[in-house]
Amino acid sequence: MARADAAWVLIGSLLLPLTAQAQATNVTNPCDPRLMPQAADPLGYGLRVEPCEGLYLNEVAGTGGLSIVAFTSVSRPFAIKAGEPIRLEWAAPPASAVALRAMSLRPDMYYRMDSSRPAGSASFDWPSDVVARLKLKSEELGLVAWAPTKVADRSEDVYIPLRVPGPPLATDARGEYVVVVVPGAPLSELFVSLSAVDESGKSLTELLSDAPLKHGPYPAEYPIPVRLPKLPAAGLYRLELNAVLKQGAPSPRTLFFRHDTR
Repeated sequence: MARADAAWVLIGSLLLPLTAQAQATNVTNPCDPRLMPQAADPLGYGLRVEPCEGLYLNEVAGTGGLSIVAFTSVSRPFAIKAGEPIRLEWAAPPASAVALRAMSLRPDMYYRMDSSRPAGSASFDWPSDVVARLKLKSEELGLVAWAPTKVADRSEDVYIPLRVPGPPLATDARGEYVVVVVPGAPLSELFVSLSAVDESGKSLTELLSDAPLKHGPYPAEYPIPVRLPKLPAAGLYRLELNAVLKQGAPSPRTLFFRHDTR
């Protein structure tokens, strides 16, 4: 398969709506039934001792728009060594199960890890053997987590920022997050709005209002990092991403996430 085709297939698998992602993940078997493992490959996607992970084929169609491929605390790159698990932590243990996902951002590799952790959990020791054998670097992995949460009398898949413990940064970056998005079409600009909200979704404090990234234009299928400002307090936040397409109407994406100061 040509590299350009490979990139399209990879992004197609990432562009699933979050609701569809959550429906494909459950506590007893977190494997996504829509992913077809590479035949006769010992590293093919499937249920292992802990997570469901491995390589898969191009059987998932994309839906366009913006895809959230990573939501993590600002941190240093981390080493991946076979036999040494990668600890994923989150500071806001929810009242429902947490869906975890890691995916390859390398355009010629279709790798994914899916896991579901019980309600109240705050960490997962992810066995590193598969990603170590694939020689993936931490910078080539997108890490996301979410949990169903009631917001404004409806269930929302609320993101939970992940972190990998490591040496502290030179500056205090606690409460700062990086969101990585992938557009399904070329963008001329991406505008970011951010607000603290109450449990009903009502705005409390506006932190950003249609702030442009000013790094465009952005090609299709190209990961775009969005660094959020330091958050003032623990609680629920709403992030609005308004992508201005080079051709066609704007493509907005709204999501909720939980910030905890612990």
